[in-house]
Amino acid sequence: MLTGGLANTSFVGLPMIEAHIGAHGMSYGIVIDQLGSYLALSTVGIMLAASCSGETRHLAGAGAPCARFPPFIALALALALRPVSFAPALDDALARLGATVAPIALLSVAANCDSVAIRERARALAWVWATS
Repeated sequence: MLTGGLANTSFVGLPMIEAHIGAHGMSYGIVIDQLGSYLALSTVGIMLAASCSGETRHLAGAGAPCARFPPFIALALALALRPVSFAPALDDALARLGATVAPIALLSVAANCDSVAIRERARALAWVWATS
């Protein structure tokens, strides 16, 4: 139930946003992923999963792990530093670093692919690729 509606949208979603909308859409995707999917999964999602397993969790305890999550810290810093102007060289370096998000995400997905499952579904995958 949780993975259907609250999947980790970064690994597939961000490269898809970049492919279909362009690089300017990546900022929207990151904000939606961090402030939407991640927070919902890390708070309500964990409580729901714990409830279904018979455990008891409280929403108050969910805030600390969210606040310590490195991508969330980076998002908070980025939003706080939005009005600050950086030196052109630093701005260029940060832009180049940010450009690696989509390729690294796709590489991570590919590294976790099961080659046996792909071979078993090769005909269906080829049909989807040919019709898209």
